[in-house]
Amino acid sequence: MKLSIQVSNLIRDKKSGIWKYRRRVPQALKFAVGKGEIWESLKTKDEAVAIARYPAAHERAEAVLRAAGAVPRETLVYEATLNDLKQAGLIDGSATEVPPIPIDYDAKFKKWTDAILEVAASQPESQMNGPLRRDNPVLRMAVAQFRGVKKPQATLSEAVEHYLSQKITTFNERDLRKQVGLVQKLLSEVSGTADPRLDEITLDVAEAFRERMLAAGNSPATVKRRITTIKAVLNRFIKDKRLKPEVENYFNGLEVRDVGGPADRDRRDALSIPDLAACAVHFERGNEDLRDTWLLQMFTGARPTELSGLTWDDVRLNGQVPYLVLRHTETRRVKGKYSVREVPIVGKALEMMQRRDAGRVAQERFVFPRYASAKGRAALSASQIKKMKAANVWVLGRKVPYSLRHSMKDWMTRSAGHGWAEMLLGHTVQKVSGGYGSDTFLDLLAAKVEQSLKDAGVWDYPDIKF
Repeated sequence: MKLSIQVSNLIRDKKSGIWKYRRRVPQALKFAVGKGEIWESLKTKDEAVAIARYPAAHERAEAVLRAAGAVPRETLVYEATLNDLKQAGLIDGSATEVPPIPIDYDAKFKKWTDAILEVAASQPESQMNGPLRRDNPVLRMAVAQFRGVKKPQATLSEAVEHYLSQKITTFNERDLRKQVGLVQKLLSEVSGTADPRLDEITLDVAEAFRERMLAAGNSPATVKRRITTIKAVLNRFIKDKRLKPEVENYFNGLEVRDVGGPADRDRRDALSIPDLAACAVHFERGNEDLRDTWLLQMFTGARPTELSGLTWDDVRLNGQVPYLVLRHTETRRVKGKYSVREVPIVGKALEMMQRRDAGRVAQERFVFPRYASAKGRAALSASQIKKMKAANVWVLGRKVPYSLRHSMKDWMTRSAGHGWAEMLLGHTVQKVSGGYGSDTFLDLLAAKVEQSLKDAGVWDYPDIKF
């Protein structure tokens, strides 16, 4: 007996026996897609093969629908109207706007009327009976005859999609969409429009955006970051689409009053030695990847995001000074140009990395596989916070996993000096000579790190003396 599986949108042509994918287009998207159904031949008569090819065909159809839904209807009507008029020979191919045709321009008005009637005669009778819709070329041409055609103003959603298409990578998509989505939502709220035109984002709207965030209790630093995000979105679109001087970005130069003081939630505290001792008990009970990333952060001052996507290609264990190469990859980005650096591995962190290297399988790419994906990076942060909470160390915005960098900066500054601390953490060029020469002084930096960890009392972690 042959087993048949029912799969939605999968049908078999009765004549040829070829399997096809069919997806109905939602009514709201028919005008944008240009048809009522999406068809694709799966090029097989074998049902099992057709089912195997179905997911890819379905994703292609969904991509078409997503793209159609992202285009504002005004833009679709505008482009369709210009195309109607060009096909009818009423405008030339370079026209982007069309003025209304005055009724007293007898010859030109008659030419337009005749062209519209000719198009109407070619339409199915069912489309011409009853009210005309904007997806009917007759109505579009008639509206253009009396009102003209103006290029629609770009909207916030268009600017956002353009920015994301330029900036998204495999590594940053989740975080970038989140950050851009936050500013897009708030800007829509303060403008009073779900998708405001760019010319509607005035100075008053920009100032309202700032004041709304401050009134909600956000720190000045957080407000500045949000303004930087929306500023980048608008500047990119305005530049690429050459919208100046018609469109102005009022977020440029928008100042945020800085109240400062100890209440500023963006100022993180370093973790104290008692804090680390309390955390050690809980991290030592965690999974191996969680325990080892925490140790490596403590001994290198690296950011959690710099370690979560760390690959074995970026680990150098054979040599006079073992070290990590922290750089941009397809799975990991570092913060700035100085953050691309070499970080020595010493003490317990080196022992841990050597142990992991000896025990890994040859094809293993990531040092910490559990946290290598985008979801894994989020899980690393959540897991570290959970352990810090269990140790009664975590404080919202003040004592967080990132605070380990602040601890390392304090230790290095006290034992080795500010310049060495800046070099290790990627705050300055990794050359003692200030940018001249090629020596990164990795051996000296390793010695400074070792001495700092010993002076701080964490060299024998998890056995911490204080």
